[in-house]
Amino acid sequence: MPFFEALDLPDEEETVIDENFHDKEAPHYQSCCEIPRTKISEASLLDWIEERTPEGVVVDLGSGTGRVAKHLASSTRR
Repeated sequence: MPFFEALDLPDEEETVIDENFHDKEAPHYQSCCEIPRTKISEASLLDWIEERTPEGVVVDLGSGTGRVAKHLASSTRR
């Protein structure tokens, strides 16, 4: 169950077009993370973020697939 779920989304045409675009692109975006160079870069970045993130609540807003939040939540350093 999500912590927060929007129940009443905007229905303006521009918002719907944007939402549809991102829904269509999401599977392709995630597949980019399987490219070896990207995996190596991201691993270094995740370690860097983890070392500099204080203990406590972490908020991940609008950062794509949530991989950073998932990494921080499963960190053994916490």
